[in-house]
Amino acid sequence: MGWAALGVPLHAGIMLNPNSERSFRISPEVAAKLRDAAQMHTSLMQSKQRAQQQVATETRQKPLLPPAVETAQVEIQQLITYGKIQEAEQRIIVLEASGTHEEYILCLRAIIAREHSDHQNAILLLRKALEKTRDIRLAANLWWVLGQISDEAGDPQEAVYAYFKAHASDPGELMYVMSLATILAKQHHLEEALALLREQMKVHALDPAPAALIAKLLVENDQHDIGLATLNELITKYPNIAGLHYNRAACLQMMGDIEKATLDYELALRLDPNMDGHSQYVHARKFSHEELSYDNMYIQMLERRSQTDMPVNTRIDADFALAKLYDLMGDFDRAFAHMHTGNDLKRSFFKQYSIDAAKGEITKILRLYDRHFIERFRTTAASELAPIFVLGMPRSGTTLTEQILVAHSRVNAGSEMVYLGELADEFIKTWTDYSVESGQQHAKLVRGLKHIVSCYTERTAKLQAPGKRFTDKMPENYLNIGLIYLLFPNASIIHCQRQPMDICLSCYEHLFSKGLPYSYDMRELGEYYMAYLGAMQHWRSILPENFILDVQYEQVVEDPKNQIRRILEYCRLDYEDACLDFHKVKRSVKTASSVQVRQPLYKTSVNRWHKYRKYLGLLIEILGPDPVPDNNQN
Repeated sequence: MGWAALGVPLHAGIMLNPNSERSFRISPEVAAKLRDAAQMHTSLMQSKQRAQQQVATETRQKPLLPPAVETAQVEIQQLITYGKIQEAEQRIIVLEASGTHEEYILCLRAIIAREHSDHQNAILLLRKALEKTRDIRLAANLWWVLGQISDEAGDPQEAVYAYFKAHASDPGELMYVMSLATILAKQHHLEEALALLREQMKVHALDPAPAALIAKLLVENDQHDIGLATLNELITKYPNIAGLHYNRAACLQMMGDIEKATLDYELALRLDPNMDGHSQYVHARKFSHEELSYDNMYIQMLERRSQTDMPVNTRIDADFALAKLYDLMGDFDRAFAHMHTGNDLKRSFFKQYSIDAAKGEITKILRLYDRHFIERFRTTAASELAPIFVLGMPRSGTTLTEQILVAHSRVNAGSEMVYLGELADEFIKTWTDYSVESGQQHAKLVRGLKHIVSCYTERTAKLQAPGKRFTDKMPENYLNIGLIYLLFPNASIIHCQRQPMDICLSCYEHLFSKGLPYSYDMRELGEYYMAYLGAMQHWRSILPENFILDVQYEQVVEDPKNQIRRILEYCRLDYEDACLDFHKVKRSVKTASSVQVRQPLYKTSVNRWHKYRKYLGLLIEILGPDPVPDNNQN
């Protein structure tokens, strides 16, 4: 019954909501694993009373961990939180010598491997632990950790499977189903995620967590008004939960209500003095001249939080906040000292990242999309869709450019969409070593290209409207320009440029919400910039001259009206004065520039790097005297 209840054809993998337009298919490989768990799925369909009774009984009968192991796990996790990985490893050795059951040791070793970003080894250790354990609640916890690590390792389908197993093993544990909902939403299956959470709201009627996650997922998926309304309701009911105020602040900041966002940030940080989030707060708030002094109590508190005896994440948060505040004070020596420390600490989280490997991936993409490939497949899968792609390096002016465009009456805002990048990554993994001369391979490749068009068209359907265009602002899409040319010949590509030292400094002084590991190391940042520059030169050498429009940030700031006319003309749009008043546009902005684009154009960000010149010698050496064309382009 369980397998049938899922609606899973044996030959086709898993499809959740098969009759829905947003059906979610999981590959046959993952489906094969889920067949083993099919009967377990029936427990998910039981009443909430039975689930609660089951968990209560198991809790009374047997704790999840032996007391000694539970104590050790808390100690080890605390050591990890404070960055004391070697001490944590020694604690595991002591625990192992005491004769503790092997599955617990394997689990703890997996946690350490995760801290070293050794996801492959962590997954192997967890699977060994799962083979040995006979405790279903411990197994549920192991599956949950496995889901987290699989997601971090870039295997979302395996993460879905692991979270499903965790939830099926222990239906009463809320964090398992919340993790499952989060990964489903991440894989563009928001309705399925929301349905799971709404069911949990009934089961856990007194816990605000499911509703809070619903609000968070709605905000992340551009349904800010509904998400904000949900948060308002929750805060009315639970006014003293810091996380709710912080999430509402982030939502309000995206929506452009910076004043109210600042008040919520302040309230959240007062309600929970141990909460991190100061780096976000100081970028949203305007500080008076009187507040920017060395004896300011807030700055002194941040200095205490940046000390080496504090948790690593707390130190990172404080260092980036202090870098911003000292920059505002004009103390660039102290600002850079905290900036450098914060970046070093943050970079330590990406132990497996290699700039050489990243450059190798870029080379692999450019090798596939060579002149011969472009000519061979130019008309095989072309779509009539005409998005406006805004791309370039992070912090190059992409958010500003999109804000100018969406001020136009005939442009819908797509914001940062991961769709094309995900589809392109999947395609490149399959076809890196293709043989263009093979007829069979050729046909499969064309089907792959058409699949990308079909998926992208479906996922952007809400943005498509008669007589209108829509933006797709994702800086990293510079890697996919060749693919865009093949699939969307009617598209417009706006390549945002900025003085390279200003780009790199701006990346280095920002604590990004996710990814971009190269931005936390000066050498890697310079090398990545040069690799990006090489990619752009490649596209220019094989694509028509007028397919890409280069837009220089400094020129937009200096001569906005003419530059905006130039951008709109390239996008086949009539000029509208509203585009000059882009900062008045009411829309949500999720990027690090969410505050800046609410202001009129200003010139203070031009050549900011000179303030830190004495610290940027390595970047100057890597980038060279003039790594981009002269900024007098018309």
